[in-house]
Amino acid sequence: MARRIHRAVLPSTQDEAIGRARAGAGEGTLVVADSQFGGRGRGSNSWASPEGGLYLSMVTRALDVRSNLMPIAVGVALADALQRRFEVSPQIKWPNDLLVPRSRAPPQKLGGVLVDRIVSPTLGEAFVVGIGINVHTPRTAFPLALRDRVAILSELTRDPVQPGDVEPLVVASIDQAAALLRTPEGPRAVVERCRARLYGRGRPARVDGLLSGTIEDIGEDGVLWLDQDGARVEIRSGAVAVDEAP
Repeated sequence: MARRIHRAVLPSTQDEAIGRARAGAGEGTLVVADSQFGGRGRGSNSWASPEGGLYLSMVTRALDVRSNLMPIAVGVALADALQRRFEVSPQIKWPNDLLVPRSRAPPQKLGGVLVDRIVSPTLGEAFVVGIGINVHTPRTAFPLALRDRVAILSELTRDPVQPGDVEPLVVASIDQAAALLRTPEGPRAVVERCRARLYGRGRPARVDGLLSGTIEDIGEDGVLWLDQDGARVEIRSGAVAVDEAP
């Protein structure tokens, strides 16, 4: 049975899980916290983690191929699970954010996925998959600048939702994503499912505040395609800002 480590507060479930994986923790090891004070997103971004959210990191065996699709695969699997369970239909902002669209207003961020690839003495190469979801956090618990930018799951559902209600969906989504990507048809299936939920398609966007173009699609290997004056540009990393103007 996989080991579940729960703490009331941690600096970062991701860093804790990485440390345990490097020390030999087995596949399926799960680190969960009620809150974080050093939560992190992609790159140097921080992740606001007040109590009421689900903050979880899981160790799984790395894939031999298409590992760059893992964040997308997890995001799509989780979006599908949330839709089935709670009738909430997030879109995927490439490559790792779950957004909830709003009418006549920018979308709000419901959650995010972070995948680190590390070397493990027991698993060889391993993924540590971190997920944060705003479940029933009071808006006042977020920094003022974020309060209108976050989606909170309990505000979108008919019945109260707790982090414990969402945790099994997250764990199953990670397992399903890894299993799907190990099949011959898995990578193509992930890309097709992401295309159906891709946020910003057909809209202007900027990458790292510099490169600009129109979001066209995602490629078979998970890259983002921008149209730049009729030329297709492949984006493999970077922060994407979508023009929110109507």
